[in-house]
Amino acid sequence: MRAMTKRAPRIDRTCEVCGGTFRGTVRARICPGCAHANARGKRRKYLVDEPVKRLLTERYDSRVKGRVAELAAELGWPDWAVKREALKLGLSRPQSADRRDWTDEEVAVLKHWQGLRSAKWIAKRLGRGETSVVLKMRRLGLNRRVRNGYAVRDVAACFGIDHHGVDRWLAAGWLVGRRQGTKRWADAMRIDESAILEFLRAHREEYRLDKVDQAWFLRLVFDGPKTAEELVRTGRSGTGRSDTPPPAGPIDNRPLSARRAEEAADRKAARPSEVADRAARAAEIRRKRLAFNLQGAMSSEQ
Repeated sequence: MRAMTKRAPRIDRTCEVCGGTFRGTVRARICPGCAHANARGKRRKYLVDEPVKRLLTERYDSRVKGRVAELAAELGWPDWAVKREALKLGLSRPQSADRRDWTDEEVAVLKHWQGLRSAKWIAKRLGRGETSVVLKMRRLGLNRRVRNGYAVRDVAACFGIDHHGVDRWLAAGWLVGRRQGTKRWADAMRIDESAILEFLRAHREEYRLDKVDQAWFLRLVFDGPKTAEELVRTGRSGTGRSDTPPPAGPIDNRPLSARRAEEAADRKAARPSEVADRAARAAEIRRKRLAFNLQGAMSSEQ
């Protein structure tokens, strides 16, 4: 038979929370009612009595910098506990009266400049705060990464070399770049297509034609730099653009991997006709490369 445990004697105790009298053991500190009111019978660590309520009501103001930390130090609480109790007491600052909702025109401008300009630049253009623009882009699922210009590794991939070679060109002043303007300790370098085209024409001995991306090279030399909108649509980086109205069509904001997968599927579907055109394309590339070499020889003779 199981032995009966001796029950601790019950005595009259005073509750430390409500001040009432209850029957409990020597170790009991709060009455059953207060224990039930607290989280699963556990005593709340930061209790709010009348002096605390009076203090928060008289001095709490979230608009004053450092006021929450001052009250937290005086009460011996963390900042989040002070803010939580102020919210329960209705002391939090109400929403600003001058807050304005986003209009369709503002959303169109935001989508147009997304990927081309930073959130700070877009906020200044719209007359809004940077936090408002960042939160709106997050709700719309837009990427905040600025693709205005080529990164160093993008240029290295186009030339078929290591990125240290591009760093050497930048250090020598042969290739002109600019900082992206982020708040990171190592700000990213962005290079415009116009600067790359000038480098191609002025320093022919620094790169090899058999290593460069042929399609990119021929498009840049013979067709000229593309606009930033066209390059963002195709997944590449590009140059800045002037103050033009938003485009009529939506910008493709899908990840680069999704766009490349779609391009690969299109190429696979067009593979039969691609075999027939391969010889013609190779002949065209050879012709343009010869024209580029002849143009360089004539310019050097002059």
